[in-house]
Amino acid sequence: MVAEAMCSAVSANPHATHALGIQASYQIESVRQQILSLAGKGQLIFTSSAAEASSLAILGMALRELRLKGQRRKIVSRTHGTYVRSQSEAHVGSIGL
Repeated sequence: MVAEAMCSAVSANPHATHALGIQASYQIESVRQQILSLAGKGQLIFTSSAAEASSLAILGMALRELRLKGQRRKIVSRTHGTYVRSQSEAHVGSIGL
C-alpha cells in the first residue's frame, strides 16, 4: 500500500502553497490515515532517516519509563550507531533525564 502510494505520489514539497504542494500534502495525509487505520490508534510520524526514527523512538521510551515508573535507565547500547547514541544523549539531557 505504501509503495503504491509512493509510486503514484506527486513529487512536490507538501508544505508549499502551490497546487502541486497542496496535492502532495493531501496524498501524504491520505496514506497516513490508511496506515493508522491498519495499525490502530496512535500517532504516525514520518522521518527522513533510520537514525532520526531511532532517536525519536529512544526518546519516547525514555519519557515513558520516567512517566510510568519514575525510573531513569540507560536504553542505548554500544550496538546503536554513534549518531543515535549522541543524539539520544543530547535529547535526554535536554529534558533533564
